[in-house]
Amino acid sequence: MKITPDQTARLAFLARVTEKACQHLHHTDDRLFGDLFTVERAQKIEADPILAERLDAFVSRFGSAGKRPAQWPRICARAGNYSKALRG
Repeated sequence: MKITPDQTARLAFLARVTEKACQHLHHTDDRLFGDLFTVERAQKIEADPILAERLDAFVSRFGSAGKRPAQWPRICARAGNYSKALRG
């Protein structure tokens, strides 16, 4: 299969967008899960608007990432880190 210059440009654009989205997800992950995410922290979400915003941003970005097949390998690779943080 031969890729046209237009297709190459489109793939390059999608790669840049995906990479940027991965960076945003990584930074959001660091802010939310930098400390152990415990039951106690989860119970503070309603009273802590900053924690609530971080959780909302993470869920939104993680959900959006699932819509980008090119990101699935990275998401799967990091899934172990999320489950460790949640298990404590």
